[in-house]
Amino acid sequence: MSRNSLLFLAVIFALFALSLFVISRPKPSPVPSPTTVTFVAQENSGGEVDIKATPLILKAGEKPQFEIEFNTHSVELDFDISRIALLTDEAGNSDTSSTWEGSPPGGHHRSGTLIFTAPLIQTKSVNLTIRDISGVSKREFTWQL
Repeated sequence: MSRNSLLFLAVIFALFALSLFVISRPKPSPVPSPTTVTFVAQENSGGEVDIKATPLILKAGEKPQFEIEFNTHSVELDFDISRIALLTDEAGNSDTSSTWEGSPPGGHHRSGTLIFTAPLIQTKSVNLTIRDISGVSKREFTWQL
């Protein structure tokens, strides 16, 4: 056999051995991604006003956030949402300090994000209460964490 033929066979053998090595290597296991928790929206109707509340963030160490929608066809939605919202946990801890990023007071349809200013502590459940809208003293929405 000629020297070029031996060299050619050696290269073919090396490529074959390399491909076996690559194929037989254990595949790395995928890195698990953090679990994203999705909370179900809740609705409350009464006093001619419908409210829909959807948690956006409910995680210990982070500021709780809710998407809130108000709808009516008969009364003005002219209240300050951040002043009538209350967040409590199963231990009775409460937070009334929040900000509203959304539609201004007035009209028949409002929506936006209600953000509580204090980070959530480790808890098993939260209760969002919205008080005194259209003759209804309180509307409550509860989520298990």
